[in-house]
Amino acid sequence: MFLSNLKLALRNMRRRPGMAFIMLFGLITSICAATLLILFIRFEWSYDNFHLNADNIVRVNEERLQNGARQYLSATTYPSVAPQIKAASEDVLHATRMIKATGMISIARAVEDSSSLLSQEVSKNGVAKVFTLKGFDKAKRVSIAGTFNGWKPDSILLASNGKQGGEHEWSISLTFPKPIQHEYKFIVENEWMTDPANPLRQTDTNGNTNSIARIGLPETKLVFQDAQFFEDKIFYADADFLQMFTFPMLLGTSNEALSEPNSVVLTEKIAKKYFGTQNPLGQTLSFKRDALWKVTGVVKEPPANSRIQFSMLVSVATMEAQNKNLNQNWDWYSFYTYLHLKPNTDRTRLASMIGSLCEKSTGDNLRRTNAKEIFTLQPFRALTTTSNLESTPEASSQAVFALSLIAILILAVAYINYINLATARFTERLKDMGIRKVLGASRTEFIKQFFAEPLVLNALSLVIALGFVEIFLKPFADFTERPLHLLSGNLLWDFGTWGFVVGLVVLGTVLSAVYPALSFMTFTPSNALQGRIHERLSKFSFRTALILVQFVVAVVLIVGTLVMNRQINFLLTRDLGFKSAQTLVVRAGDIQGSNEMYNASFDAFKQEILKVPGVRTITASTDIPGMAVPTYGGQIRRTDDPDETHTYSYGVIGVDYDYLQNYGMKFIAGKNFSREYGLQNQAAVLNETALGLLGYRSAQEAIGKTIVLPWVKSATIVGVVKDFHQESLHQSIKPLIFTIFPGHGAYSISLESGLQGAAVKEALKRIEAAYNRTYPMSPFEAKFLDDLYNLQYKQDRQFSSILGTMTLLMISIACFGLFGLAIFTVEQRTKEIGIRKVLGASVANIVMLLSSDFLKIVALGVVIAIPLGYWISGRWLQDFAYKVTPEWWLFAVSGILALFIAFMTVVGQSWRAAQANPVKSLRSE
Repeated sequence: MFLSNLKLALRNMRRRPGMAFIMLFGLITSICAATLLILFIRFEWSYDNFHLNADNIVRVNEERLQNGARQYLSATTYPSVAPQIKAASEDVLHATRMIKATGMISIARAVEDSSSLLSQEVSKNGVAKVFTLKGFDKAKRVSIAGTFNGWKPDSILLASNGKQGGEHEWSISLTFPKPIQHEYKFIVENEWMTDPANPLRQTDTNGNTNSIARIGLPETKLVFQDAQFFEDKIFYADADFLQMFTFPMLLGTSNEALSEPNSVVLTEKIAKKYFGTQNPLGQTLSFKRDALWKVTGVVKEPPANSRIQFSMLVSVATMEAQNKNLNQNWDWYSFYTYLHLKPNTDRTRLASMIGSLCEKSTGDNLRRTNAKEIFTLQPFRALTTTSNLESTPEASSQAVFALSLIAILILAVAYINYINLATARFTERLKDMGIRKVLGASRTEFIKQFFAEPLVLNALSLVIALGFVEIFLKPFADFTERPLHLLSGNLLWDFGTWGFVVGLVVLGTVLSAVYPALSFMTFTPSNALQGRIHERLSKFSFRTALILVQFVVAVVLIVGTLVMNRQINFLLTRDLGFKSAQTLVVRAGDIQGSNEMYNASFDAFKQEILKVPGVRTITASTDIPGMAVPTYGGQIRRTDDPDETHTYSYGVIGVDYDYLQNYGMKFIAGKNFSREYGLQNQAAVLNETALGLLGYRSAQEAIGKTIVLPWVKSATIVGVVKDFHQESLHQSIKPLIFTIFPGHGAYSISLESGLQGAAVKEALKRIEAAYNRTYPMSPFEAKFLDDLYNLQYKQDRQFSSILGTMTLLMISIACFGLFGLAIFTVEQRTKEIGIRKVLGASVANIVMLLSSDFLKIVALGVVIAIPLGYWISGRWLQDFAYKVTPEWWLFAVSGILALFIAFMTVVGQSWRAAQANPVKSLRSE
């Protein structure tokens, strides 16, 4: 019986190949598109699910209130939180801190040089060590400080030996009672610097690097491997990290790998990068040719659906060895803190305990400034995309929800099409069914037949659609930057995803058969044989409702696409308040030593760059437009205001003297920085938002006033610039303060506006050559500022493209279905059309008659969809601090476009019917 029904289903499809194609097109297209979206959504939902302890891991977030108002909400907190709460609460099984580092890594071979002992004078009083510094012939005062004198900068002065071998020399001989190792630095005119002649160094938690002297011991000579690489995914982590998170160890043990100072754990890929097939355990890596790290473990590469992405893990014990007060520090809030809790832990109570620990250490300071710190515990699986450890392409929860809804809607539209066409064909086949029923066919046989054809079409559509998924998957994965797989990998091969896809197909099959089956219950052979069963769209029927739903969805998506494209165009074309065109951003070079050495290197680099044809200016800064600026909370206030509660949070950008002019910042009062202020007498430039927050009534009033900064008690306000968009238009403009700062994060190189093509390439080549000569220890990395800034809208553009594509597919599917229904409607009304023509109806009258039923439904859909589209687009625009206001014409265009598409879809078939010979129409059966 099943084979008989299957043959009958195939025969009906061959009889109406056009209808079969329309049905297949809709189902194949929708299943393919929905499956791609489901793969994307499943990947987004899979983030961090592989961690065995994920349900019991939380991140500590910190919120600071100032005078009752939120100053910031941070995903990072103090280094003291993890060790102190672990010691205070039995509910905390493990705790780890994480903080990022970047820099050049190379393999270091440490070789002890016993011959160096011959140069160290040994007497009955101890071991003499001569410390020598070359250069600085214009300096008036050079001293040395270290662990041997409590780091007092002025107690040990070096003597000037004049020119020695063509270079000025400073030296002093110190005697130590026994062989020992000390850390030290030279101080040249109040500038601290490491010993440039001594490669053995150590870096503390604040980023200060100290030279190491082995007195009366064999000196260690470091032999560096020539190959070195820049690593930007290095994180310091506590020993508990590898026990909390499921990153399987390939070499080493998880409970010991990060327990000792100067220990480093590598990912499998990084281990092969540096050591090839050699065993990396016990090997030594050099960080910036200063710190030495011993490899104590190798872990599997973090999967793509891990929010924590790293290449190296360095023990926090390394930082603790350099900063004995690290575990009591309640000032430096740059550490991600994760806690592994016992099941059913009262998380609210635990967060309060952290607040109590903070109050115990910093309560007096908080009360003096009327500030408050609130700690919250965020479930690890619920981390937001805006506060990840490392930048991942993870979509926002709103985008994932929207794409999930679109996947459902595109399938719904396709099945609405199928059901509409199936019910239309049911009325066509009523006479055939009536004859079969008269000849003895049972009700069960008819119901089986109703299910056979949908099952064939749906199964065939599923197989073909999955083939197209495999074809389009790679470009879709590349576009979304996700490692998506269908026929390989495990992402789709789980019950949930397959159950969703197959379940929808089964549901579609059932729905496609239910309406004909229910209609069959009320049908009688006599009515069918006499042709008394006809369904007109002009009456509000089940089929009318389905068409209405289709076009409501289509119009809503058209509205959403137009609004989204307009908003993105607004984001990309809005005046940001600074010049970004033809600006090349280069990563700042890494120079170990004093500020004087850094400035000298940058000045040399600057002079070379300004000689490159096509280069207009070069400037340096800690941050560039498009970057989130570090915030200083509760430390900045006016010096003329004795009330310490009047402190607020400001972003601070360190710049050189040319930065504001280079970016074309518009001064509304005062002037740019001048070298006459120097570094000792700090100057500051504010933006308008910072001006208002400090309480100045006008920009002119603020000029010459002084403010307290975290590093200086009095900084003079020399200028005020107009507000500009430092960050994306998702964010409101924040209060910013600019100061002259010697350490930089990036160089901004402005090229001539007319520079294009080969001239740009040549300029880049020469800039890179100059950079490599000046900063041989740093990798050259350059990008245009426009590209960097617009990266902030990457997810918006991706979502807009996906929405636009899905909208086009939905409209196509809906129009194909409308076209099929138009064919059936015309065929049902063939005799009516003939009679009307005989009675004098014009072609235009008949076209409007046949089209009006469809256009009325579409018009009603437009009326329903426009307010719905307005509400949905308004909700999406709330995510932007600066946004367009959807104009009325956007909705008018959406409605007119839907009506036009519907009219063009049915008018062709209506025109053919109106042009047909009425004699043939009246003879047709």
